Amino acid sequence: SDDKIDLLLSLARSHTNEKRPGILFERFVAKYLENSPKVHEVAINLELEAEWKSKHFEKIVYKEDDIFCLTRSGKIIYLSCKFSLKMNRQKTRYLIKNEIQEMLNLKLPVKFPDERIERLIVTSTKAYNETLDLAGDVKITNLENLSKIVDQW
Repeated sequence: SDDKIDLLLSLARSHTNEKRPGILFERFVAKYLENSPKVHEVAINLELEAEWKSKHFEKIVYKEDDIFCLTRSGKIIYLSCKFSLKMNRQKTRYLIKNEIQEMLNLKLPVKFPDERIERLIVTSTKAYNETLDLAGDVKITNLENLSKIVDQW
């Protein structure tokens, strides 16, 4: 639950200089994946080519992405962590819709069959419950269900 996430974040702050909850959330997800028996390799904060528009810039040609992992079954899982406990439902849905579009526009710099690439947004339980109906080619989960999804791949 989100109360557990708040507790984890408060405990983590005493062990790192990082205070931003979103960055700490990414680190929790990456650490979980590093310890998963289904995951072979994890990479964090990669800049990849992507073409999308922003309200602040005319055209963006790269995107910094949170986490990529290679599973033992040979799939690439592209994960975006969105930590949004304080947003209302409308803002949360807007954030997740935009992230889905950005993830779908991503161009990997390697030749890899599309059927072996999975896209996943990991978010708080509150945001997960508010946006689950938006899932399609991009899956949405929370920390509690992360292992179930990764185990499927």
